[in-house]
Amino acid sequence: MSTKQTQIKIKSQVKSQIKSTIMRLLEEGCSDKNKIYAIIQRDFDVPKSEVRLACKEVKIDLMLKLKVLQSGVLEL
Repeated sequence: MSTKQTQIKIKSQVKSQIKSTIMRLLEEGCSDKNKIYAIIQRDFDVPKSEVRLACKEVKIDLMLKLKVLQSGVLEL
């Protein structure tokens, strides 16, 4: 595996951890985006732009899940 592939793999692992942390913070009731940004930056030592991108991806994932639930396709 090349160095670039290793960096991408590590980055994707960190990104999934960041997304999980964002979801946990939301579940705990934290809705202040600046507080979420600060916690993620502190815990993962990543730039704010990367945190914003991860938050945007989490938002998209949640919106897609909501759309599926509203459509009645998925039964729990």
